[in-house]
Amino acid sequence: MLFKKFFELLFSQESINHFEDYIFFVFIQQSNQFYLFSEAFISYSYFFRYIPVKINKLLTRTGYKKIEDVRVGDWVWSYNEKTGRQELKQVTSTVQLKASSLVLLKLGDEQIYATPNHPFYLEGKWVKAGNLSQGDSLHLFCSRRLALDSLVKVDTNARVYNFSVTKHHNYFVGKAGVLVHNANGYDDLLARTNSQPLKDKINALGNDKAKFLDDFKDVDAVLAKFEAKPELVDGWRVLDEAGETALRKDIGELQKVASIKQVGYKDWVNLLKNVEFKKIYDGFKNGSVARKHSKELSLLEETSIKFYTNETYFKFNNALIQGSKSDDTLALEKLLNKSLDKTPSSPGKYYRGIGKPEIAMLNKLKIGGEVPYKNFVSTSSDIGTAGTFARKNNTKTGEAALVIIESKNGKNIKKYSDAEFEAEVLHKSGSKFILKSIEENKLLNAFEHQFDYMPPVYGRKYTIVEK
Repeated sequence: MLFKKFFELLFSQESINHFEDYIFFVFIQQSNQFYLFSEAFISYSYFFRYIPVKINKLLTRTGYKKIEDVRVGDWVWSYNEKTGRQELKQVTSTVQLKASSLVLLKLGDEQIYATPNHPFYLEGKWVKAGNLSQGDSLHLFCSRRLALDSLVKVDTNARVYNFSVTKHHNYFVGKAGVLVHNANGYDDLLARTNSQPLKDKINALGNDKAKFLDDFKDVDAVLAKFEAKPELVDGWRVLDEAGETALRKDIGELQKVASIKQVGYKDWVNLLKNVEFKKIYDGFKNGSVARKHSKELSLLEETSIKFYTNETYFKFNNALIQGSKSDDTLALEKLLNKSLDKTPSSPGKYYRGIGKPEIAMLNKLKIGGEVPYKNFVSTSSDIGTAGTFARKNNTKTGEAALVIIESKNGKNIKKYSDAEFEAEVLHKSGSKFILKSIEENKLLNAFEHQFDYMPPVYGRKYTIVEK
């Protein structure tokens, strides 16, 4: 009895963590009592593990449990593929499905039933039950392997059970403790839909495929709803990554967020905190404002560029210059940079009219020094437009100058802008520039000559080169 109690004390997650490096664990069932034996006893107890079973059982913290009795929150033994160790992990969801066919696997005296698409762990990879062959070496809880004696495909109309396991997404089934993945025969369900885009979207979820289908009680009905709008799967992924476990089960909510996968749910919420951004977004969304570039840009991408080419850009850019860390500013910066990535670069020479603050910043630099722009840098292919901005800056700040930018990665957004005449070429935030030269006021300075009605201070030119 003392010997029995000693080994029962070992049967805890903490004990396993300490002893697993040198203890080989085996479970033996006798009169519904479970014992834990070390490797020293394996040669005497090995044959006990293969007791015939009619219903699949799996290995939990408290011993074997019928798969249909597993509940959310139960702790089951799982396998860490990176470390090669067994770990206790919780069940996060359960599901019942109907199967039209099963595969009967025979290992020694044990029989395990599985759907044809249920993956088993074989020599470091996952193989569907229907693709296994006699003699294949299956991975066991005891870290050893057992050869598959035979497999038989059975036509049936059976109810099958599965569940999702946190982190490792696998568990051990049968008295032998055969390692299987928690992905179930969902491929059988997906075969019922003729929508290849929907199949691709769901299969792309990988380990989360089971979780996705587990979120909806009537899987067939869900597939029918998603066939017309496979992009709803993207909405589910966004909400899942945001930890919105309740919202991700709401079809209406999925429709709202399906178009925001490129920014994520949390960033989307933060974007809509910006009143001006939300106004533009809602206009596009409800159709009160016509979208001109839907073939090239997503809804959010077009909104971000329109937002920047609107009068509201100044407040946003100034927030970046000041180092603002507000949620909406950071989300807008991230989205606009991603949007510009979809626009081809237009190398060339561009112009920028600046005022007193930027002049002061440039005057502090030595030739060859890096220009510390934190914001998006607007330029124009038209020197006249730069002159207009210089004049505005002079009125506002009392000083103005011209910046000539030798650009490598400027993005020509003229066609997206509300003010196409500005011929704007925009540089992403974080772009790096080097101060190449400073030219003081000269009588026939090209900039001064063109705008001879401006004060002489406009004659200063800064040339910067994009790295």
